[in-house]
Amino acid sequence: MDGSLHIDDQPFTVLGAELHNSSSSTAALIKTAFETVNAVGANTVLAPVSWAQMEPVEGRFDFTLTSTMIAEARKRGLKLIILWFGSWKNGQSSYAPEWVKRDTTRFPRCSTLQGPLEVLSPFSDAASQADEMAFAALAEHISVEDKDGAVIMVQIENEVGLLGDGRDRSALAEERWHSVVPDAVVRSLEDFPDSPLRREWQKHGHLDSGTWPQLFGENDAAEEAFMAGAYAQYVQRLAEAGRRHLPVPYFVNAWLDAPLPHPQEEGASDSALAGGQRPGEYPSGGPVLRVTNIWRACAPSLSLLCPDVYFGNFDEICAGYGTASSGLFIPEMRRDVTGVAQMFCAIGQFRALGVSPFGVDSLDTDTDEGRILIDGYQLLGRAGQFLYGHDKERRQTGGFMLLDTEEATTLNFDDYQVSVTAHAPFGGRSQEPGYGLIIQEVPNCFVVIGRGFTAGFRANDGANAGILDVAELDESDEVISWRNGDESGAGQAVRFSSLHGEAGSPLPIPIWSKSSGVMRVRLYKY
Repeated sequence: MDGSLHIDDQPFTVLGAELHNSSSSTAALIKTAFETVNAVGANTVLAPVSWAQMEPVEGRFDFTLTSTMIAEARKRGLKLIILWFGSWKNGQSSYAPEWVKRDTTRFPRCSTLQGPLEVLSPFSDAASQADEMAFAALAEHISVEDKDGAVIMVQIENEVGLLGDGRDRSALAEERWHSVVPDAVVRSLEDFPDSPLRREWQKHGHLDSGTWPQLFGENDAAEEAFMAGAYAQYVQRLAEAGRRHLPVPYFVNAWLDAPLPHPQEEGASDSALAGGQRPGEYPSGGPVLRVTNIWRACAPSLSLLCPDVYFGNFDEICAGYGTASSGLFIPEMRRDVTGVAQMFCAIGQFRALGVSPFGVDSLDTDTDEGRILIDGYQLLGRAGQFLYGHDKERRQTGGFMLLDTEEATTLNFDDYQVSVTAHAPFGGRSQEPGYGLIIQEVPNCFVVIGRGFTAGFRANDGANAGILDVAELDESDEVISWRNGDESGAGQAVRFSSLHGEAGSPLPIPIWSKSSGVMRVRLYKY
């Protein structure tokens, strides 16, 4: 991949909605969930396929639910991203079939310093072969069933990695720990000069070959790298098998390493399934940034390494994965107003090929949270009309979010700087995040999309920048209103209200500021 996604030779931005884990476990739930996704305005649904349900008896496959998902997506004009819940989901093996779970001899489990776990070992060839066979059967079925191309990507496993210890200590794993490190792992260190693993490698003699303890010692970095190599090689076998039947992008997602928020902080409720500072507190070996070099080296058939983002430094996460992978895709993120702001920032600032809030199918659309998310999908869908020119090249674009800790920012374009400030009603403090996209459509003309901010323009060559006119646009790119008066400060700036507008003005003259959230701004210099 080149950092973008194309469907039918056209650029496509995934405005996804990931379902809850069980929402694709029956045909009735699939229909209800897909209808909700369609109603909120997403263009893509991310839905799990359970290995346990698909292959309840070894060698006997039931693709009924997968076929139902494809049919429901096609009926509603949605694209579909399959999430394969095979050997691991959130570091656990809860979606493995009963015949796999019961046979601990054939399918050995991981073990930690505290004892054995109910988790398949990534060093098990039998588990890998069984998972690969099932995944290949799924890919082949999709290639036959999905003639219209509803399925556009496939996620392999879900947030892989070992919880509870830095590495697997089963007999199989111990044998591999004391075996020669794969050449691909050693070669990958050359491209990762600042990684903790490279520092350990240099500390232990910069050897070209040896066992894991010989090359890296006994430490967190070595153990995490050891598990990353194992999981990546396991996933690579599935990706290769899938590609033989279904030539779509394959990716993995990461439970991120991050300090857990304080119980009173925003995002703390998500910390049971996110965060952690040491390998084993978060899934050791998963595709976190410090081991993405190993994942790229050991799983070359993957198109993307993707972060699941619930908290942490959003800009650093996006920049890191945008560089470490072949593009940025966020398959899981928050669905609240902060998540909506992050969607705009990811697509505009970091050129994400897609974003996907989690658990959208349980959203109450009559709440503020529901209305804000629906509006976010609508506005980002509108942005798709302007992001690319007739040559299918992406136009110069900036994205931003203005949260409590950042009330202003500046976006740089070739000829202009755009200063964006959080839009507090009539001088008060902003109560909601501001977020938006600014797209340079042609010289001296910008399309501005979003909520809760004011944007001003300044020429880069020292000239004065003036606003010729501001046109509020509808879904068909037709003008709803011209905003050269009070709504734009008499042509000095472009003002975007929050979704709810601004009632209760203390000024004696009421100013109408509620808008469609999409405006075309034409500039001139004087």
